[in-house]
Amino acid sequence: MKNLILLTAIFPFEGGEQFIETEIKYWRENGFDNVYVIPHTYSNKSRSLPSQIKLVNMKASNCNLVY
Repeated sequence: MKNLILLTAIFPFEGGEQFIETEIKYWRENGFDNVYVIPHTYSNKSRSLPSQIKLVNMKASNCNLVY
């Protein structure tokens, strides 16, 4: 099983990182079983994602990240 974990600045929220909207469909259709999007910044305005793309809310989880 192949997984892709995509760390973004703000995608899929607000503007910016528009190139991801095109590429994310390609990644899911061409080889990755799961695609997870983990944004650094969250907002109330979200762009729609294909149903097979999973948005991970790190702020709400019990996960610790090391930078």
